[in-house]
Amino acid sequence: MKNTKLHNIIIFDPNNLIESKANQLSSNYTSFVCSQESQLNLLLQKHNRSIRTLIYCTKFSMHDYEKIKAIKSVFFHLEFILLTHHHDIQIFTEIAKLGIYSIHHTSIHPAIIMLDLDEIYSKPQHSDQEILQKNMTFVLDHDLYNTYNYLLKNSKPSISSQPNLNSPRLLIVEDNKVLNSKLCHWFKTKNMIPTACFSASEALYTCKKNKYDLILLDLGLPDNHCYKLVKKLRLLSGNTPVILLTAYKDYETLLGCMKEGAFEYITKPFNPNHIINKIHQTLTYALLRSESAPST
Repeated sequence: MKNTKLHNIIIFDPNNLIESKANQLSSNYTSFVCSQESQLNLLLQKHNRSIRTLIYCTKFSMHDYEKIKAIKSVFFHLEFILLTHHHDIQIFTEIAKLGIYSIHHTSIHPAIIMLDLDEIYSKPQHSDQEILQKNMTFVLDHDLYNTYNYLLKNSKPSISSQPNLNSPRLLIVEDNKVLNSKLCHWFKTKNMIPTACFSASEALYTCKKNKYDLILLDLGLPDNHCYKLVKKLRLLSGNTPVILLTAYKDYETLLGCMKEGAFEYITKPFNPNHIINKIHQTLTYALLRSESAPST
């Protein structure tokens, strides 16, 4: 049996949400438990590279988002496991953009957390350059991406497939034909060029034939396979950004899709102007990535 005590983790639990779980995890791993941000900062500074995982108990506030982003901008080798009892979809989406390893409710059994830890520590440790390269593929936050791109000093611009910000070509994958038609009509009035698809199979076929600047994807498709479909669409379309559209809030599915590159998550019913704003934000970020992506 492998000795997990050789692996160091930090558990940040400011509201004592997982005190019993922290005790159990500490019996399996060398754990440093803290409840104040000052303590967390000291532990990170003191142990630095000997810590590969930070278990962060959060209520999903914007303060948590800024704190996690600040930590990941300096300690970019850290994997984050988040435990929360509050699920605000907007803040959840922003936090998921930071390249989080996993997110669970605080009621999760410690065995599930230990499975995450086992998976993290089963992977070999990589060089800083390899970690940054991985992070740049994974993170979807503008500031954090720029930080990693700056740290990865040998990056070179590659602008072969820049998205079109003026008259973007959109693929609308939505099986509700009435909604799909309304969306296409709305996008045309906003100087966008929409193409309608009504199934996952049709979307995959269409992406093989045509190039799009952005994909708006409904997760409620009859033949949808969630994050697997996101991955296939991005492979076929040259990493075209994806915005998810759904009537339900499935946080595990959301995180899985965002790990495959989905940029936003919009729940129904929605405000069309909200979608337009998200499209512009996503296209701008896609342009940033295309201009600063390291050459391969």
